[in-house]
Amino acid sequence: ESPAEEVKPRRTPKQFFVKYFLAGQKTKEDEVETGMHSSFDHFVARHRKAIGILVPMVFVQTLYWLLAYENGFWRLFATRYEMSLVMMFGATVGGATAEGSGAIAFPVLTLAFKVPATTARDFAFMSQTIGMNSAAVTVLLMGILVEKHTLVLASIGGSLGTIVCLEFLDHRIDPDMKKMIFVSVFFSFAIALFILNWDKKRVTFDKIQNIDLKKAILLLVVGFVGGLLSGISGSGLDVFAFSVITLLFRVNEKVATPTTVSLAGINSAVGFFWRHQMQHAIQPLAWEYWAVCVPVVSIFAPLGSFFSSHFHRQTLAIFIYILETVAIVSAFAIIRPDLVLTIISISIIIVAFLFYYSLALFGRQFISLDHI
Repeated sequence: ESPAEEVKPRRTPKQFFVKYFLAGQKTKEDEVETGMHSSFDHFVARHRKAIGILVPMVFVQTLYWLLAYENGFWRLFATRYEMSLVMMFGATVGGATAEGSGAIAFPVLTLAFKVPATTARDFAFMSQTIGMNSAAVTVLLMGILVEKHTLVLASIGGSLGTIVCLEFLDHRIDPDMKKMIFVSVFFSFAIALFILNWDKKRVTFDKIQNIDLKKAILLLVVGFVGGLLSGISGSGLDVFAFSVITLLFRVNEKVATPTTVSLAGINSAVGFFWRHQMQHAIQPLAWEYWAVCVPVVSIFAPLGSFFSSHFHRQTLAIFIYILETVAIVSAFAIIRPDLVLTIISISIIIVAFLFYYSLALFGRQFISLDHI
């Protein structure tokens, strides 16, 4: 008789929860140091998670409520509270994924609240300057790994791309076109994630392997293109950089996500600065929404970074699939684009699919070449 086939036992609910929601963090290796550790060092090491969340939160909250007392910001909550509620969710998503809180703010403002695309973009810059940089501080203090080459080089390219877009391209793009470009690009990001997760046994790294001049230039170009996208909607650099470094350079998603969260914070600060100090063009409505969202995003973005550092990659991926599908369906239903705009949107998605699929194929070749 043939031996009975071994039946793989089903996971218990506890095992399922641990795998997909407590997958563990990617943190820096403990440095080997000589000498005695102080009690303060032990305290910081023991409570790094709490410190990582509380430091940016307390800092921003303190400054905000001092300003709120002086300027009467709390009066705005009576009429603008809905954006505070939206950004509880948006900031959590921004801190937890590569999308940035603008991925929630921009479509909600433009599609649901009928806010002009330019104002929505500016608000995304403003809110992410607080939220994403708060999350970036959490990443730093918790010792979560980031891909430093991407952070530096894509930030440089992204800053330039965002400024070029704000100065020369933004005013040439129709508002409905901006909305459809946004949802198409972010739906394309969901496609990139799907391609990424299709290869379940792929080899991944915690940093780009064998960085050289060509790869450095590529990261600058990736940053520039992503910056152009961010100049349109306030987000884009983060998802584009995430897609490239995970598909092409095979960087682990749990390293790529905090990298692009930090990237979004830096790029948003550049966009905020340029719109406010150089163009003097931020509208009062954006300031009002920002005033009621600062205390929210400074709490929920760091929490998002903390949660995502423990979640399984597929948990976050499924969430993004749903989110971006809802966004693009809603955009088509609300905007009802004409034939030309529909063709452009579909073309973006098709081209993005081919681009990301090609990146995945080239990524396999990069691994082979790097290990010769």
